[in-house]
Amino acid sequence: MPERVELVIADVRGEHDQLAGVDERHPWRLVGKLPVDVRPDRCGRIGRPGLGRKGTGELGVDLTVAELADVQVGVIVMGEGTAAKQWNDEVRRRGGCSASTPTITVGKFPGPPAFDKTTKTLNVPFGGLSNKVAVIDAATCNATDATGCGQTPGVVPVGIGTFFIAVSTAVNTVYAPATGYLGNGLGHTVAVIDGTSCNRTNHAGCAHPAAIVRVGHNPLGVAVSDKARTVYVGNFNNGDHPRTISMINEATCNGTHTAGCAGRHPTVTVGPRPYIPVVDARTGTVYMPDFSWADVSVINGSKCNAARTSGCHTVHEIPVGSQPVNVVISPRTSALYVGLAFPAPNGPLFIVKIKK
Repeated sequence: MPERVELVIADVRGEHDQLAGVDERHPWRLVGKLPVDVRPDRCGRIGRPGLGRKGTGELGVDLTVAELADVQVGVIVMGEGTAAKQWNDEVRRRGGCSASTPTITVGKFPGPPAFDKTTKTLNVPFGGLSNKVAVIDAATCNATDATGCGQTPGVVPVGIGTFFIAVSTAVNTVYAPATGYLGNGLGHTVAVIDGTSCNRTNHAGCAHPAAIVRVGHNPLGVAVSDKARTVYVGNFNNGDHPRTISMINEATCNGTHTAGCAGRHPTVTVGPRPYIPVVDARTGTVYMPDFSWADVSVINGSKCNAARTSGCHTVHEIPVGSQPVNVVISPRTSALYVGLAFPAPNGPLFIVKIKK
């Protein structure tokens, strides 16, 4: 039987699903014993043990259960003797999560980034009017290599109110819809950025987008389906009719081939205020949270895309609750996680089992 030391894992509020419903005003902690031959990772985490409530402000823990899932933080070892000293030295040596992390200066109000794994480029919308995209060398500025974090990113001018962007690795292109919010509120375009000439090592093509695509009013969220060769753009339209998603053909409208960027693009009708779409890369199915409709619209991407619209009249709806804003797909569990903005300030997370 290996020697054991006393262990405290502090500040686990919200870090474990079994803590749901626990009064977070108390400084909860986990207390238990751990074999000394188990070592924490660089953040001092040791996995997800089974939990059991012991008393006010304290949770019991069975650390013999080896579910290695990174959820605990702030490991502190209590005890005396060689084992406790070795453990404390190990945690201090690894620095834990309190160690400083690399940062890079982008500009005002950076938004959610989009990573191009082909060029190892990180694209970030930003700016006082949210009308720029920073182009960052992520190969030399990341969690393990900070040598390039002093770089000056490339900057692409885009439309006002560009809050979300998406990358197509198939055509090496960034798509940036502009809502017009923060300006006149009349945005209706998507900037097409050429990733071959505007990336982490080459800023020659960053001076302006390769093309501008006209879509519906106030395009907000965007997602790319390389499987369907389609860029899905949600036209927020302030909640008014029509409630649509514009579909851009990435094969004919991309950073290096722009002939298909002009003219009208097909649309599919969804619920009011379509927010940020998500594409299931395995099936090509598109999930669009309808902010003012309390549901998620489900689109068959194989029959409803930029080149084929025969299935666009059949859009299924999943009721999820008020004001859905975020959708995440788990390929491993075939689950759809939907974040709800209502009731504020802590809306619930709605979980849906995805069917074929």
